Amino acid sequence: MTRKKNQKPAKPEPGPRNQAAIEAAIRSNAGRPIRASTEFEKIEGVLTCMPPHADAVGNAIFLKETFGSASTSFSTSCLGQLEWLTRMRGAATGESLAETNAGLALIGAIEPRDELEAALALQMAGCHALTVDMLGRAKNTERIDLIQIYGNMAVKLQRTFTTQIEALGRMRGKGQQTVRVEHVTVESGAQAIVGDVHHHPQPPRGETRGQSKSEAQPYEARQSATSSEGCAALPGPNPPWNEVPIPGDAQRPVPDPRRTVTRRAARKSKRA
Repeated sequence: MTRKKNQKPAKPEPGPRNQAAIEAAIRSNAGRPIRASTEFEKIEGVLTCMPPHADAVGNAIFLKETFGSASTSFSTSCLGQLEWLTRMRGAATGESLAETNAGLALIGAIEPRDELEAALALQMAGCHALTVDMLGRAKNTERIDLIQIYGNMAVKLQRTFTTQIEALGRMRGKGQQTVRVEHVTVESGAQAIVGDVHHHPQPPRGETRGQSKSEAQPYEARQSATSSEGCAALPGPNPPWNEVPIPGDAQRPVPDPRRTVTRRAARKSKRA
């Protein structure tokens, strides 16, 4: 028996390591959720979205759940917009079925909880498709100016996609900070503080925060606890050990007119 012409040789069976990796992937993939999908058929000349199986009602509910809505009109509109956003350049309507189902899988992974999150997820799917398109155009051209144009556009779209992810997180409350106390032990007579504690350096003695030495007050009034015996007296402006300053027109002793001659000056006069 001779081999037929142009018949490719049979491929070898996977090795032990490849077989083990395949089995592990099968077990992991079995636990992943199934995403919604659709098909396009022409019925009386009109392109219509059809279920990939016999249960049309169940698939319609599955699509509504994917878009986080109970409205059939909303899910149908989103599906048409998704087909338009993910359609390959130059393809006719309904010819990019794989790209449409891939966009459905991305929206299913986002798991929108309402129509607002579904609108954001739909924009994210379109932004991702356009980003890949710009990267492919930059890769397949030889012109430096086009590489720069397509590359810059791809970078902007990537930043937009990241911003959309952050916006989705803020919508779901992931940006809020929560303080959780696992275990607190407070001894007798002590106090416990739960929250942010900031330690500020103490100002030098005689100064207050936000003031320099020249701006500091000579004394600071201190409030004491009120008791039945009265309040404690405030300290005076001048401590008792400070002398009273002398006015400018007061009498002062006249300094000695004679100048004290140092030893160094005496030696210079002897040498002269």
